[in-house]
Amino acid sequence: MKILLAEDNTFFRSLLEVHLRRWGHEIVACDNGEQALEHLKQPIGPRIAILDWEMPKMHGVEVCRRLRSLKDHHYVYIILLTSKSDNEHMEEGLDSGADEYMVKPFNPVDLRGRLGVASRIVEEKETLRASPRPVVSRAKQDTLTGSRHRSANSKSLEYPLVRLKHRPPHVQD
Repeated sequence: MKILLAEDNTFFRSLLEVHLRRWGHEIVACDNGEQALEHLKQPIGPRIAILDWEMPKMHGVEVCRRLRSLKDHHYVYIILLTSKSDNEHMEEGLDSGADEYMVKPFNPVDLRGRLGVASRIVEEKETLRASPRPVVSRAKQDTLTGSRHRSANSKSLEYPLVRLKHRPPHVQD
């Protein structure tokens, strides 16, 4: 899987690149937020991004915000990897649109596991996006029989409740 790595610290960038390449990923590396955003906006750009918070030209959280604000853009799974460990920064990072928040120094086993989850999510989203039938119509239909689910039929089966002015003689109170 192609991963964008945006980290201005050459030591951390090199360390991450070694791990990511060893795990079989293709790396697009950059050292500032503007470059990161330009790579991620491309139609064939990376679908997973590891962003540092503090970067020249544009912070990682701003890259998240701008990427998430784009309409009809492919999904990018974003991991914010930062030295900011307090809850306020974690909340801000996740609120900006990041999918994951990891604190430096990172645990390689943890990062590899999170990248596995990211890959599965990205692949599933790509499959759904390429699907010939809209997801909504598939959700209303049984995959085995092709018939509509009860909830899909409920709207067509609803009828107004008729109030009787006079109760029939056989109805007791």
